[in-house]
Amino acid sequence: MEENRLEQTFLGFKLTSPVMVASGFLTRNVELLKIAEKHGAGGISTKACMLLPQKEVPLAFRPDVTVLPRAAGMLAPGDKRPPGEEILKMVREIKQQGTRLMILGNTIGGGKDLKKWQYLARELEAAGCDALELNAAHPFIDVPPEVFMARFADLLAQAVKAVKDAISIPVIVKLTPITSDLKLVAQSCEEAGADAITITNGLPATPPIDIWNGGGPLSRTLKNLTWSVLCGPALFPIASYGVAHVAKSVKIPVIGCGGVTTWQDAVQMIMWGASAVEVCTAIHLDGFQVIGQINRGLKYFMEEKGYSSIEDFRGLSLKQLVPQNEVAIKEDYRVAVREDRCNLCMRCLRIGQCLAISLRDNAIVIDNDRCVPCGTCVQICPQQAIEIQ
Repeated sequence: MEENRLEQTFLGFKLTSPVMVASGFLTRNVELLKIAEKHGAGGISTKACMLLPQKEVPLAFRPDVTVLPRAAGMLAPGDKRPPGEEILKMVREIKQQGTRLMILGNTIGGGKDLKKWQYLARELEAAGCDALELNAAHPFIDVPPEVFMARFADLLAQAVKAVKDAISIPVIVKLTPITSDLKLVAQSCEEAGADAITITNGLPATPPIDIWNGGGPLSRTLKNLTWSVLCGPALFPIASYGVAHVAKSVKIPVIGCGGVTTWQDAVQMIMWGASAVEVCTAIHLDGFQVIGQINRGLKYFMEEKGYSSIEDFRGLSLKQLVPQNEVAIKEDYRVAVREDRCNLCMRCLRIGQCLAISLRDNAIVIDNDRCVPCGTCVQICPQQAIEIQ
């Protein structure tokens, strides 16, 4: 039998893959969960189970996403908020049918009322969830302030402790880098008993507007404007920062979430300290086969590098992370133009701050004495004609 290099024990659960499906419209019913499992997901985080009144988070809100140019990300004002009982029924059903997925029960909306958090936690545990994902990073900023609890370390710690006292399954706290002290918040969660941390949720954003029609909604299905959420590849560098920052600050496992699209993204998240990753936008745009693509890429990478488990390369980049004043620059480099590839498109000459590149005798010339180096020319050259040697 072939060894599954992706398999690991995560919070006491046998996880067949580090790739999970993040909480959202992809995890709202059993049919979608079965598709995720078919394509190799190791786990899923349910659509948020909540007790918020309808006037605060409309139950009938319809999704109306905007895909950013070149699929750089996605803006989503929200989607239908199913009643809590609907999520509980989904969990019971998938467990009764039998599944190898790790089911994270995502919950939101307890606010300062610790009994609400405890009630939701008990209900999700009773339904069969393998762990609870306490969503403290709700991205919609017009809900009550206490819902976006990741900004308040003391308030969040109270909720975590209350939930830990109420249930026996692991408690994962979902955070956001939008806070004054991410290290403090993460450590407060750990001290309160959290078993793991997920970071990040989507980030608050403005919706697209129609500048030719009074600045109203660009959407053809919405009559007015509401806050939106940024997700997808544009979020990845921020999410990676969150993973690295939290992984350096706590000893409990971290789940990386935000913009993971390819297996290379997953590797980066793991090298920044994540034990697993959650994916959403990539699946929404390109289908559940993205999960299989990431799994196959991870296996290929691990075989090529000789890694037998995720732990073999988890946190490798953290070991090389230093303050900016300690960054060392290589001295033995030079930037050169491959004349056999250059077609004189002049793209490199348009870099705003660059004084090192010029056109001489019908050829692109780089003055290495004046080179910063920023590396922009290497990355934007359509012919890959500029190299750092």
